[in-house]
Amino acid sequence: MFQFYAEDHQRFTGERDVAKVRELNPQLESFADWLDKHRDELKASQN
Repeated sequence: MFQFYAEDHQRFTGERDVAKVRELNPQLESFADWLDKHRDELKASQN
């Protein structure tokens, strides 16, 4: 799934109304925000 998002993100997001998605789910985070929030957990899983 990550490969699809990475390689074909224009199609993935282009076919969705992100503003509507955010309206339906105001807690939606960007991937960058999610990474910032879970950085320590991700680093710990690499040990």
